[in-house]
Amino acid sequence: MISHRHSAHRPEVHPGHGRPGPSDRAAPASALIINGEPYLIDCGEGTVIQLERAGIRHTTVGKVFLTHHHDDHNAGVGPLLSLSWSNGRRASVEVYGPAGTEGIVAATLEYAKANIAIRTLDEGRQLVPSKLWHGHDVLKPGSVFEDPNVRITCVQNNHFDVPGHQSLSYRFETPTRAVVFSGDTNYSEALIELAKGADVLVHEALQVPATRPILQGILEKQGLPQAEIDSLVTHILTGHASTEDIGRVASAAGVRLLVLNHLIPGGLEKTPLSDNDYITGVRLNYSGPIIVGRDLQSI
Repeated sequence: MISHRHSAHRPEVHPGHGRPGPSDRAAPASALIINGEPYLIDCGEGTVIQLERAGIRHTTVGKVFLTHHHDDHNAGVGPLLSLSWSNGRRASVEVYGPAGTEGIVAATLEYAKANIAIRTLDEGRQLVPSKLWHGHDVLKPGSVFEDPNVRITCVQNNHFDVPGHQSLSYRFETPTRAVVFSGDTNYSEALIELAKGADVLVHEALQVPATRPILQGILEKQGLPQAEIDSLVTHILTGHASTEDIGRVASAAGVRLLVLNHLIPGGLEKTPLSDNDYITGVRLNYSGPIIVGRDLQSI
């Protein structure tokens, strides 16, 4: 979770970018603050804690936008919904995302069933979560959501090709600027079109030379069959964007600022890569300003 403070009338970007583990990088979750209201993009494990560390009360989050349903991007939805209700949120929480999002919210109601029953009877709670938590499956590119603060659109990107499942990139158009979140994706022409002229592009980053041997070693230690290791390594290397391709996307879209998040292998390596290890590949194709994100950073 990265945080940035602007004036009250400009959106603040909080792009979280890591993965769960012993490193200082938490699972993916980004917050865009517009006129004091947080809009959450992805909700990995530990998001509630990271929100609080970033100075954003988790009970203030009313809009969540999931890019896809890998668990590093959605495992925090249940805790966010349940804890926000337990801790006093009385307004709805709307969760948008690809097919399966409505099911996640329904499953959270079941997961929280005992907690809800106990607190309702023991504490006299009057608002029931079934009236407050709503999932919305986004089944096609285009308009997703609009309110006085922002207009949100999406495209399907190139993270994977699995029938019935999508991976989305989002554009947040505010009165003062446009911010685009790539989600996980390989090079994507659709993302380039979505990001055209954006003030900020928050894009995941894969450092290919370091990632392949690190992944190979980790998976071998897990004792996986070689065929499974080969398949997993192929997914990582083909389902995520190399730093060189990120530069191509940012340049073709003409974005004013590129923020690298969800760094790969970020957190997997024994000796962390430097910012320059990620920037060098991007610089081959993009000459604009680049920020390599850190958890709880403000932009």
